[in-house]
Amino acid sequence: MTVASHRSRVDPLLRALDLEQRAAAELPDGPAQVIAPAGSGKTTTLIARLGVLLERGVAPAQIAVVTFNREAAAELSARIATRLAPLVPGAEAIEVRTLHALARQVLIDTWAPARLLADRLPLLRAARRRAYAGRDPEAPVIPEAALLDAQLSAWKVEGRPPPAESAAALAAFAALLAARGVIDFDDLVVGAVARLERDDRLRTSWQSRFTHLCVDEFQDVDAAQLRLVRLLAAPQDNLFVVGDDDQTIYAWRLADVRRMLGFADLYPTARRVQLATNYRCPNAVITASRDLIEANAERFAKRIDSPPGR
Repeated sequence: MTVASHRSRVDPLLRALDLEQRAAAELPDGPAQVIAPAGSGKTTTLIARLGVLLERGVAPAQIAVVTFNREAAAELSARIATRLAPLVPGAEAIEVRTLHALARQVLIDTWAPARLLADRLPLLRAARRRAYAGRDPEAPVIPEAALLDAQLSAWKVEGRPPPAESAAALAAFAALLAARGVIDFDDLVVGAVARLERDDRLRTSWQSRFTHLCVDEFQDVDAAQLRLVRLLAAPQDNLFVVGDDDQTIYAWRLADVRRMLGFADLYPTARRVQLATNYRCPNAVITASRDLIEANAERFAKRIDSPPGR
């Protein structure tokens, strides 16, 4: 199929976009950041972007789209099937995965154990009990399992060592994991990153697998996920990220808005487009929420408007 025939087929997608959405969808290769406030047509723009890449001759199997949960991945796959595939046959071959599913495949490719512990809190409670056995009654209290869980993620994902009073329980947890031959959720991405960084052949294989990487809800990435995304996008750095700094609500899960705000520091040649129209809410809601969020110091200054005539 020629580029021209691709163009004629994706034109209906592009004509349905507003000016900012179309500018985002038609960005050239290289690092790009799309700021997409709530109700601004983020997914519609992302689908159009995928169509533009296919129009330019990128093979569907060389495009990966990563999301943060299975529901989002399923919805995106469904939209590709219903909106893009009828226009561009073969579009269903675009790979849509969660970040953790992608990381798990990296581990499988290295023959590393990838049997996942579904819920680590019960095992953390068991580790805490084990750490208390034979312990000096005057020793500091070991944190509860929920706090151990947060400290463990911070240690694995961001490299922040846990406090001394947690060390014995976390060591017991690691021993219990090893005895069961399982890994926890954090180990998926952290382990994949470690293997990609130290195995040149594995890294080259994965980097050649995709020529374009799109990341949805980029404001939600943690430190390990960002490293994984950057490794997989290199060396071409055809990295297209979509998100909204005003919607970073997962700090408890180690998301940090500064990763979104600092994207241009990581990629100085990155282009940025802001979607400026909220198609979901009445004007009174848009105005009130805009006035409220503008008090936040850590954000991009942005327009958020109602559709003309609404």
